[in-house]
Amino acid sequence: MPCAIATAYTCNSSGLAQVPVNPAIAPLLALYPAATNPLGNGIGTTTTVANQIIHEDYVIGRVDYSISSKDSVFVRYVSDVANAVFPTPIPLWPVNDHNHNQFATVQERHIFSPTLLNSFSIAFSRPNETESEPFIAPGNILEPFPTRQDVNISVGGLTGLGSNITNPFRFLENKFPIEDDLLWTKGSHNLHFGMDFRRHQINSFNYTYWNGQFTFPSLVAFLTGTPSLVSMAPPGLAYGNRDFRDISLKPYVQDDWKVTRKLTINMGVRYEYQTNPVEKHGNLSNVVNPPQGTGFTKVEHAFKDNPNVRNIDPRFGLAYDVRGDHKTSVRAGFGMFHDPAQTYVFFSGYVGTPPFLSYNQQNPFPGSVPERQCGAPVAQLDLRHRLPDPQDAVYDAVQPQ
Repeated sequence: MPCAIATAYTCNSSGLAQVPVNPAIAPLLALYPAATNPLGNGIGTTTTVANQIIHEDYVIGRVDYSISSKDSVFVRYVSDVANAVFPTPIPLWPVNDHNHNQFATVQERHIFSPTLLNSFSIAFSRPNETESEPFIAPGNILEPFPTRQDVNISVGGLTGLGSNITNPFRFLENKFPIEDDLLWTKGSHNLHFGMDFRRHQINSFNYTYWNGQFTFPSLVAFLTGTPSLVSMAPPGLAYGNRDFRDISLKPYVQDDWKVTRKLTINMGVRYEYQTNPVEKHGNLSNVVNPPQGTGFTKVEHAFKDNPNVRNIDPRFGLAYDVRGDHKTSVRAGFGMFHDPAQTYVFFSGYVGTPPFLSYNQQNPFPGSVPERQCGAPVAQLDLRHRLPDPQDAVYDAVQPQ
Protein backbone atom coordinates (compact mmCIF):
# COMPACT_ATOMS: atom_id res chain seq x y z
CA MET A 1 0.00 0.00 0.00
CA PRO A 2 1.36 3.51 -0.77
CA CYS A 3 3.31 4.89 2.16
CA ALA A 4 1.42 8.18 1.89
CA ILE A 5 -1.70 6.59 3.41
CA ALA A 6 -0.02 3.84 5.49
CA THR A 7 2.03 6.24 7.58
CA ALA A 8 2.01 4.00 10.66
CA TYR A 9 3.81 1.16 8.84
CA THR A 10 7.37 0.68 7.60
CA CYS A 11 7.94 2.06 4.13
CA ASN A 12 10.23 0.11 1.77
CA SER A 13 12.42 1.39 -1.05
CA SER A 14 9.60 1.10 -3.60
CA GLY A 15 7.40 3.52 -1.67
CA LEU A 16 5.06 0.82 -0.38
CA ALA A 17 4.18 -0.36 3.11
CA GLN A 18 2.87 -3.78 4.11
CA VAL A 19 -0.43 -3.41 5.96
CA PRO A 20 -1.75 -6.55 7.71
CA VAL A 21 -5.28 -7.60 6.75
CA ASN A 22 -7.56 -8.60 9.61
CA PRO A 23 -8.85 -12.17 9.01
CA ALA A 24 -12.42 -10.90 9.50
CA ILE A 25 -11.93 -8.32 6.73
CA ALA A 26 -10.42 -10.67 4.13
CA PRO A 27 -13.80 -12.15 3.02
CA LEU A 28 -15.24 -8.64 2.79
CA LEU A 29 -12.50 -7.58 0.37
CA ALA A 30 -13.56 -10.46 -1.87
CA LEU A 31 -16.97 -8.78 -2.28
CA TYR A 32 -15.35 -5.90 -4.18
CA PRO A 33 -14.90 -6.43 -7.93
CA ALA A 34 -11.38 -5.91 -9.26
CA ALA A 35 -10.64 -2.29 -10.16
CA THR A 36 -10.21 -1.54 -13.87
CA ASN A 37 -9.19 2.11 -13.52
CA PRO A 38 -6.56 2.78 -10.82
CA LEU A 39 -6.94 6.08 -8.98
CA GLY A 40 -3.88 5.85 -6.78
CA ASN A 41 -3.46 5.40 -3.03
CA GLY A 42 -4.49 1.78 -3.30
CA ILE A 43 -7.96 2.30 -4.79
CA GLY A 44 -9.56 2.33 -8.22
CA THR A 45 -12.89 2.24 -10.00
CA THR A 46 -14.81 -0.28 -12.03
CA THR A 47 -18.22 -0.43 -13.68
CA THR A 48 -20.90 -2.80 -12.46
CA VAL A 49 -24.08 -3.54 -14.39
CA ALA A 50 -27.40 -4.61 -12.89
CA ASN A 51 -31.01 -4.37 -13.95
CA GLN A 52 -33.37 -1.82 -12.46
CA ILE A 53 -36.76 -3.45 -12.70
CA ILE A 54 -40.03 -1.60 -12.17
CA HIS A 55 -43.55 -2.93 -12.58
CA GLU A 56 -46.57 -0.67 -12.16
CA ASP A 57 -50.28 -1.31 -12.56
CA TYR A 58 -52.69 1.63 -12.49
CA VAL A 59 -56.46 1.19 -12.40
CA ILE A 60 -59.18 3.82 -12.23
CA GLY A 61 -62.90 3.24 -12.34
CA ARG A 62 -65.83 5.64 -12.06
CA VAL A 63 -69.59 5.25 -12.14
CA ASP A 64 -72.04 8.19 -12.43
CA TYR A 65 -75.72 7.67 -11.74
CA SER A 66 -78.64 10.13 -11.85
CA ILE A 67 -81.08 9.00 -9.18
CA SER A 68 -83.65 11.65 -10.07
CA SER A 69 -83.86 15.17 -11.44
CA LYS A 70 -82.67 16.40 -8.05
CA ASP A 71 -80.15 13.74 -7.03
CA SER A 72 -77.01 12.37 -8.63
CA VAL A 73 -74.15 10.27 -7.32
CA PHE A 74 -70.74 9.13 -8.48
CA VAL A 75 -68.32 6.50 -7.18
CA ARG A 76 -64.62 6.52 -8.06
CA TYR A 77 -61.82 4.09 -7.18
CA VAL A 78 -58.09 4.40 -7.98
CA SER A 79 -55.44 1.76 -7.41
CA ASP A 80 -51.75 2.25 -8.16
CA VAL A 81 -49.43 -0.69 -7.46
CA ALA A 82 -45.71 -0.46 -8.15
CA ASN A 83 -42.85 -2.80 -7.38
CA ALA A 84 -39.29 -1.73 -8.03
CA VAL A 85 -35.88 -3.30 -7.60
CA PHE A 86 -33.08 -0.74 -7.36
CA PRO A 87 -29.53 -2.11 -7.70
CA THR A 88 -26.68 -0.91 -5.52
CA PRO A 89 -23.13 -0.08 -6.76
CA ILE A 90 -22.00 -3.50 -5.55
CA PRO A 91 -25.06 -5.46 -6.71
CA LEU A 92 -25.51 -7.77 -3.73
CA TRP A 93 -28.11 -5.76 -1.84
CA PRO A 94 -30.86 -4.67 -4.26
CA VAL A 95 -33.47 -2.43 -2.68
CA ASN A 96 -36.99 -3.86 -2.94
CA ASP A 97 -39.49 -1.00 -3.01
CA HIS A 98 -43.23 -1.65 -2.94
CA ASN A 99 -45.99 0.95 -3.29
CA HIS A 100 -49.72 0.41 -3.23
CA ASN A 101 -51.83 3.57 -3.19
CA GLN A 102 -55.62 3.31 -3.06
CA PHE A 103 -58.22 6.08 -3.23
CA ALA A 104 -62.02 5.80 -3.12
CA THR A 105 -64.70 8.52 -3.22
CA VAL A 106 -68.48 8.54 -3.08
CA GLN A 107 -70.22 11.87 -3.72
CA GLU A 108 -73.93 12.74 -3.73
CA ARG A 109 -75.37 16.01 -5.04
CA HIS A 110 -78.87 17.18 -4.14
CA ILE A 111 -80.88 20.13 -5.47
CA PHE A 112 -83.20 21.41 -2.75
CA SER A 113 -84.40 24.28 -4.96
CA PRO A 114 -83.12 26.36 -7.87
CA THR A 115 -81.24 28.50 -5.34
CA LEU A 116 -80.06 25.84 -2.86
CA LEU A 117 -77.67 23.03 -3.75
CA ASN A 118 -75.71 20.59 -1.56
CA SER A 119 -72.78 18.29 -2.22
CA PHE A 120 -71.78 15.56 0.24
CA SER A 121 -68.84 13.19 -0.13
CA ILE A 122 -67.09 10.50 1.86
CA ALA A 123 -63.72 9.14 0.86
CA PHE A 124 -60.89 6.84 1.84
CA SER A 125 -57.24 7.00 0.88
CA ARG A 126 -54.47 4.57 1.71
CA PRO A 127 -50.96 5.35 0.42
CA ASN A 128 -48.54 2.62 1.42
CA GLU A 129 -44.80 2.33 0.78
CA THR A 130 -42.42 -0.32 2.08
CA GLU A 131 -38.75 -0.91 1.47
CA SER A 132 -36.47 -3.79 2.39
CA GLU A 133 -33.18 -5.38 1.42
CA PRO A 134 -32.18 -9.04 1.61
CA PHE A 135 -29.08 -10.34 3.37
CA ILE A 136 -27.44 -12.19 0.53
CA ALA A 137 -23.70 -11.66 0.93
CA PRO A 138 -22.00 -15.04 0.34
CA GLY A 139 -22.20 -17.16 3.45
CA ASN A 140 -24.19 -14.42 5.22
CA ILE A 141 -20.87 -13.00 6.38
CA LEU A 142 -22.48 -9.62 7.15
CA GLU A 143 -25.60 -10.87 8.91
CA PRO A 144 -25.62 -9.42 12.46
CA PHE A 145 -28.61 -11.40 13.74
CA PRO A 146 -30.44 -14.33 12.13
CA THR A 147 -33.50 -12.29 11.15
CA ARG A 148 -31.90 -8.96 10.24
CA GLN A 149 -30.48 -7.78 6.95
CA ASP A 150 -26.75 -7.35 6.44
CA VAL A 151 -24.64 -4.90 8.41
CA ASN A 152 -23.73 -1.66 6.66
CA ILE A 153 -20.00 -1.10 6.16
CA SER A 154 -18.95 2.51 5.59
CA VAL A 155 -15.33 3.11 4.52
CA GLY A 156 -13.88 6.55 3.93
CA GLY A 157 -13.05 6.94 0.21
CA LEU A 158 -14.62 3.60 -0.81
CA THR A 159 -18.03 2.38 -1.91
CA GLY A 160 -19.74 0.90 1.11
CA LEU A 161 -20.94 -2.65 1.65
CA GLY A 162 -24.14 -4.06 3.06
CA SER A 163 -27.72 -2.90 3.43
CA ASN A 164 -29.13 0.55 4.02
CA ILE A 165 -29.27 1.56 7.69
CA THR A 166 -32.85 2.84 7.36
CA ASN A 167 -34.36 -0.44 6.18
CA PRO A 168 -36.76 -2.00 6.69
CA PHE A 169 -39.30 0.82 6.74
CA ARG A 170 -42.95 1.34 5.95
CA PHE A 171 -45.06 4.47 5.68
CA LEU A 172 -48.75 3.65 5.65
CA GLU A 173 -51.55 6.20 5.95
CA ASN A 174 -55.28 5.75 6.30
CA LYS A 175 -57.34 8.90 5.73
CA PHE A 176 -61.11 9.11 6.19
CA PRO A 177 -62.33 12.51 4.91
CA ILE A 178 -65.98 13.61 5.00
CA GLU A 179 -66.98 16.84 3.23
CA ASP A 180 -70.20 18.79 2.87
CA ASP A 181 -70.63 21.95 0.76
CA LEU A 182 -73.78 24.05 0.55
CA LEU A 183 -74.41 26.77 -2.09
CA TRP A 184 -77.23 29.21 -1.46
CA THR A 185 -78.07 31.95 -3.96
CA LYS A 186 -79.84 34.88 -2.28
CA GLY A 187 -80.36 37.97 -4.41
CA SER A 188 -76.95 39.33 -5.40
CA HIS A 189 -75.18 36.94 -3.01
CA ASN A 190 -73.80 33.45 -3.66
CA LEU A 191 -73.22 32.06 -0.18
CA HIS A 192 -70.97 29.03 0.32
CA PHE A 193 -70.91 27.04 3.56
CA GLY A 194 -68.95 23.90 4.17
CA MET A 195 -67.11 21.60 6.52
CA ASP A 196 -64.23 19.16 6.01
CA PHE A 197 -63.71 16.43 8.60
CA ARG A 198 -60.81 14.00 8.41
CA ARG A 199 -59.64 11.15 10.61
CA HIS A 200 -55.97 10.36 10.03
CA GLN A 201 -54.04 7.19 10.90
CA ILE A 202 -50.34 6.54 10.42
CA ASN A 203 -49.20 2.93 10.86
CA SER A 204 -45.50 3.06 10.10
CA PHE A 205 -42.11 1.89 11.22
CA ASN A 206 -38.49 2.75 10.53
CA TYR A 207 -35.84 0.45 11.97
CA THR A 208 -32.83 2.75 11.66
CA TYR A 209 -29.56 0.99 12.60
CA TRP A 210 -31.54 -2.23 13.06
CA ASN A 211 -28.85 -4.02 11.06
CA GLY A 212 -26.02 -1.88 12.42
CA GLN A 213 -23.23 0.12 10.85
CA PHE A 214 -19.45 -0.19 11.13
CA THR A 215 -17.68 3.04 10.16
CA PHE A 216 -14.04 2.87 9.07
CA PRO A 217 -12.41 6.30 8.59
CA SER A 218 -9.88 5.09 5.99
CA LEU A 219 -8.78 2.17 3.84
CA VAL A 220 -6.03 1.30 6.32
CA ALA A 221 -8.52 1.20 9.18
CA PHE A 222 -10.73 -1.08 7.10
CA LEU A 223 -7.93 -3.50 6.24
CA THR A 224 -6.80 -3.73 9.86
CA GLY A 225 -10.35 -4.10 11.15
CA THR A 226 -10.38 -1.01 13.40
CA PRO A 227 -13.68 0.87 13.00
CA SER A 228 -14.00 4.30 14.53
CA LEU A 229 -17.71 3.88 15.28
CA VAL A 230 -20.21 1.06 15.62
CA SER A 231 -23.95 1.89 15.72
CA MET A 232 -26.48 -0.88 16.26
CA ALA A 233 -29.89 -1.59 17.75
CA PRO A 234 -29.25 -4.41 20.23
CA PRO A 235 -31.50 -7.45 20.72
CA GLY A 236 -34.74 -6.77 22.55
CA LEU A 237 -34.46 -2.99 22.29
CA ALA A 238 -35.51 -2.34 18.69
CA TYR A 239 -39.18 -1.45 18.51
CA GLY A 240 -39.61 1.13 15.76
CA ASN A 241 -43.37 1.00 15.15
CA ARG A 242 -45.10 4.36 15.54
CA ASP A 243 -48.86 4.54 14.98
CA PHE A 244 -50.05 8.17 15.01
CA ARG A 245 -53.64 9.38 15.21
CA ASP A 246 -55.14 12.84 14.66
CA ILE A 247 -58.38 14.51 13.57
CA SER A 248 -58.83 17.68 11.54
CA LEU A 249 -61.88 19.94 11.25
CA LYS A 250 -62.08 22.69 8.62
CA PRO A 251 -65.26 24.78 8.42
CA TYR A 252 -65.55 27.70 6.01
CA VAL A 253 -67.98 30.36 4.80
CA GLN A 254 -67.72 32.56 1.70
CA ASP A 255 -69.87 35.18 0.02
CA ASP A 256 -69.56 36.06 -3.67
CA TRP A 257 -71.39 39.39 -3.71
CA LYS A 258 -72.25 41.12 -6.99
CA VAL A 259 -72.29 44.68 -5.65
CA THR A 260 -73.04 46.31 -9.00
CA ARG A 261 -73.10 45.29 -12.64
CA LYS A 262 -69.36 46.05 -12.77
CA LEU A 263 -68.13 45.05 -9.31
CA THR A 264 -68.03 41.62 -7.63
CA ILE A 265 -66.54 41.10 -4.16
CA ASN A 266 -65.49 37.76 -2.63
CA MET A 267 -65.25 37.54 1.16
CA GLY A 268 -64.71 34.47 3.28
CA VAL A 269 -62.92 32.79 6.15
CA ARG A 270 -61.69 29.27 6.78
CA TYR A 271 -60.57 27.59 10.01
CA GLU A 272 -57.84 24.93 9.74
CA TYR A 273 -57.98 23.02 13.01
CA GLN A 274 -56.12 19.79 13.74
CA THR A 275 -55.68 17.87 16.97
CA ASN A 276 -52.28 17.34 18.54
CA PRO A 277 -51.30 13.85 17.27
CA VAL A 278 -50.98 10.95 19.68
CA GLU A 279 -49.23 7.60 19.28
CA LYS A 280 -51.62 4.68 19.67
CA HIS A 281 -49.33 2.63 21.94
CA GLY A 282 -47.87 5.54 23.96
CA ASN A 283 -44.43 5.17 22.38
CA LEU A 284 -43.39 8.84 22.31
CA SER A 285 -40.41 10.10 24.28
CA ASN A 286 -38.54 13.35 24.63
CA VAL A 287 -35.06 14.27 25.84
CA VAL A 288 -34.87 15.56 29.41
CA ASN A 289 -32.93 18.81 29.88
CA PRO A 290 -31.76 19.49 26.31
CA PRO A 291 -29.28 20.13 24.80
CA GLN A 292 -27.09 18.11 27.19
CA GLY A 293 -29.80 15.53 27.85
CA THR A 294 -30.07 13.40 30.99
CA GLY A 295 -32.41 10.71 29.71
CA PHE A 296 -35.87 10.37 28.21
CA THR A 297 -39.38 10.89 29.46
CA LYS A 298 -42.64 9.74 27.92
CA VAL A 299 -44.84 12.38 26.30
CA GLU A 300 -48.48 12.15 25.32
CA HIS A 301 -48.57 14.25 22.16
CA ALA A 302 -46.31 14.82 19.16
CA PHE A 303 -46.07 18.56 19.97
CA LYS A 304 -45.66 20.18 23.36
CA ASP A 305 -48.34 22.72 22.39
CA ASN A 306 -50.77 22.20 19.55
CA PRO A 307 -49.64 24.49 16.67
CA ASN A 308 -52.95 24.07 14.83
CA VAL A 309 -55.42 25.81 17.14
CA ARG A 310 -55.42 29.39 15.83
CA ASN A 311 -55.31 28.73 12.09
CA ILE A 312 -57.88 31.33 10.98
CA ASP A 313 -57.57 32.10 7.27
CA PRO A 314 -59.44 35.12 5.85
CA ARG A 315 -59.98 35.60 2.13
CA PHE A 316 -60.83 38.72 0.17
CA GLY A 317 -61.01 39.39 -3.55
CA LEU A 318 -62.65 41.66 -6.09
CA ALA A 319 -63.23 41.85 -9.81
CA TYR A 320 -64.10 45.15 -11.49
CA ASP A 321 -65.28 45.48 -15.09
CA VAL A 322 -63.83 48.91 -15.96
CA ARG A 323 -66.16 49.86 -18.85
CA GLY A 324 -68.90 47.32 -18.35
CA ASP A 325 -68.25 45.77 -21.77
CA HIS A 326 -66.44 42.64 -20.45
CA LYS A 327 -63.24 43.63 -22.28
CA THR A 328 -61.16 45.16 -19.48
CA SER A 329 -61.18 44.02 -15.85
CA VAL A 330 -59.19 44.73 -12.71
CA ARG A 331 -58.75 41.97 -10.17
CA ALA A 332 -57.23 41.89 -6.70
CA GLY A 333 -57.10 39.36 -3.92
CA PHE A 334 -55.78 38.69 -0.44
CA GLY A 335 -55.67 35.51 1.60
CA MET A 336 -53.99 33.89 4.58
CA PHE A 337 -53.19 30.18 4.39
CA HIS A 338 -52.04 27.74 7.05
CA ASP A 339 -50.47 24.39 6.27
CA PRO A 340 -51.14 22.29 9.41
CA ALA A 341 -48.13 20.27 10.50
CA GLN A 342 -48.50 16.79 9.04
CA THR A 343 -46.92 13.56 10.21
CA TYR A 344 -43.79 13.84 8.06
CA VAL A 345 -42.82 16.94 10.07
CA PHE A 346 -42.36 15.04 13.33
CA PHE A 347 -42.30 11.35 12.36
CA SER A 348 -38.51 11.13 11.92
CA GLY A 349 -37.99 12.74 15.32
CA TYR A 350 -39.75 9.92 17.16
CA VAL A 351 -38.81 6.71 15.31
CA GLY A 352 -35.45 6.48 17.09
CA THR A 353 -36.54 7.37 20.62
CA PRO A 354 -37.32 4.79 23.31
CA PRO A 355 -38.57 2.09 23.22
CA PHE A 356 -36.34 1.97 20.13
CA LEU A 357 -32.68 2.25 21.06
CA SER A 358 -29.48 2.20 19.03
CA TYR A 359 -26.10 2.09 20.70
CA ASN A 360 -23.11 4.06 19.45
CA GLN A 361 -19.63 2.92 20.45
CA GLN A 362 -16.55 4.84 19.39
CA ASN A 363 -13.21 3.09 18.80
CA PRO A 364 -14.58 -0.27 19.97
CA PHE A 365 -11.52 -2.43 19.29
CA PRO A 366 -7.94 -2.97 20.62
CA GLY A 367 -5.96 -0.05 21.91
CA SER A 368 -8.88 2.23 22.72
CA VAL A 369 -11.23 0.29 24.99
CA PRO A 370 -11.08 -2.22 27.85
CA GLU A 371 -10.46 -5.89 27.04
CA ARG A 372 -14.14 -6.68 26.49
CA GLN A 373 -17.02 -4.69 25.04
CA CYS A 374 -20.55 -5.73 24.14
CA GLY A 375 -19.97 -9.24 25.46
CA ALA A 376 -17.36 -10.21 22.82
CA PRO A 377 -13.53 -10.24 22.90
CA VAL A 378 -12.29 -6.98 21.44
CA ALA A 379 -9.39 -8.75 19.77
CA GLN A 380 -11.80 -10.37 17.33
CA LEU A 381 -13.82 -8.43 14.75
CA ASP A 382 -16.88 -10.59 14.15
CA LEU A 383 -19.63 -8.88 12.19
CA ARG A 384 -21.95 -11.85 12.65
CA HIS A 385 -23.05 -11.79 16.28
CA ARG A 386 -25.26 -14.85 15.71
CA LEU A 387 -27.34 -13.94 18.73
CA PRO A 388 -31.10 -14.47 18.89
CA ASP A 389 -33.05 -11.24 18.75
CA PRO A 390 -36.34 -11.61 20.66
CA GLN A 391 -37.46 -8.25 19.33
CA ASP A 392 -37.49 -9.62 15.79
CA ALA A 393 -40.33 -11.96 16.70
CA VAL A 394 -42.26 -8.96 18.02
CA TYR A 395 -41.47 -7.07 14.84
CA ASP A 396 -42.97 -9.88 12.75
CA ALA A 397 -46.05 -10.12 14.94
CA VAL A 398 -47.08 -6.48 15.27
CA GLN A 399 -47.19 -5.35 11.66
CA PRO A 400 -50.13 -2.88 11.68
CA GLN A 401 -52.44 -3.37 8.73
